[in-house]
Amino acid sequence: MAYVRIMLFLLVFVLSPGYPPGLALADDYVVPTPKNVRQGQGFFQAGSVTRLEVSPDFRAKYASPVRHLEKFLQGLPASGAESSIVVAASIPPGDPAAKQIPPGKEEAYIIRTDGSKVHILGRNALSALHGMAYVEAMLRNGDGRMKRGGIVNWPDLKVRAVHLVIAPGISPEDIKAQIDRAYFGHFNTLILQMKNFVRLKSMGKAAPDNAWSVPEFLEVAGYARENGLEFVPELKTLTHQETLIGREHRGLLFGKRVYDPSKKEVYDVIFPILSELIDLVHPDNIHIGHDEGDVSLPADLFLEDVNRIHQFLRGKGVGVWMWGDMLISPAGFPSMNPKFLHGNADYVKMRHKLPKDIVICDWHYNEPGGRFPSSQAFAEEGFKVLGATWQGERMIKSFSAYIADLPKNGEGMIATTWFGALKHNTNRLYGIIASSGDAFWNAKRSR
Repeated sequence: MAYVRIMLFLLVFVLSPGYPPGLALADDYVVPTPKNVRQGQGFFQAGSVTRLEVSPDFRAKYASPVRHLEKFLQGLPASGAESSIVVAASIPPGDPAAKQIPPGKEEAYIIRTDGSKVHILGRNALSALHGMAYVEAMLRNGDGRMKRGGIVNWPDLKVRAVHLVIAPGISPEDIKAQIDRAYFGHFNTLILQMKNFVRLKSMGKAAPDNAWSVPEFLEVAGYARENGLEFVPELKTLTHQETLIGREHRGLLFGKRVYDPSKKEVYDVIFPILSELIDLVHPDNIHIGHDEGDVSLPADLFLEDVNRIHQFLRGKGVGVWMWGDMLISPAGFPSMNPKFLHGNADYVKMRHKLPKDIVICDWHYNEPGGRFPSSQAFAEEGFKVLGATWQGERMIKSFSAYIADLPKNGEGMIATTWFGALKHNTNRLYGIIASSGDAFWNAKRSR
């Protein structure tokens, strides 16, 4: 860890003062590379008397990062001169810098820095929040000092999600620390996989004693939203059922890991859990899993299960996300790594029968050729598509660029983390979040 920090410090030291053309270190946090940079002369010096000026609505909505920045400022030495950081959730009409922003980039922000003020202008509150994260990163890099000048910055992808997992040994504070990194990485979505590891009333004894309490779960959901992340809970349905259906209702399983959609009692278990989840966190979308299934389960039952859950959730005004690996096969995509293509011919046929408002999360963790025709196929068939990566900066960049280049329906990317598979290596976890944040924000530069 010390070696990594030293190397990052040297990188920033060599590139500073100013806005670095590469990733920027912020304590242990990293922010994406800015798009357009204008360097001025001299520095803005923050100190303990520097004021952070935000609207009451902004302060209430993003209470955690506002407190975080104010605490950092208060811990700096007194700078002597009055100074302020002004955050505005609007860009004045006719602002010349706004002409640099491509159409439709609602998360774009502008930063201008002079001797006594930093102005952060966002097209909306979320984009202003990204700008505030960037400014804090620069100030942390420079011990409270940042170069005068400005940047104009915007994301290349609409959805930039981080996928985190609640599991034994993972505390709410652990997830909140990972959310902090996602905040600095300009992510805008958190997918939180829960399986049976939250003690919902509807789960009964399926939730173990060491699972999170409901207040802990709600605290993390609120923390994610305070840091600008849409909260998308992932409840595993159909597959990976060893610890949910399998814990109390083994008679409802088809084999060892998949429940049997032909048994209607399954939905007497699943639907109350989904209802309680919706009542607790009011999500716009829920991720329903469906990955790594069993092709010995008849494909029409897979389709029936997806349609049942989709109808149930849409009836409650909730969108549906799901993994796409069971809908693609090695025969259909012979150029792709078969390790991530889990369907067969019968399952592939079901793809064309699914509701087109389902968002397909197409995960691939190792494609040396840098081509992802499965994502293109989903997009051309009318699904909105999110690519999903794990480790490997080259892979993350190539998939991000591929999604950005899709003519339609390339919504964005997901950074999966799989902390357990990383053997709880925090350095590697934070490295995934940092490199993914930059690649997702700058997908068109990632070729």
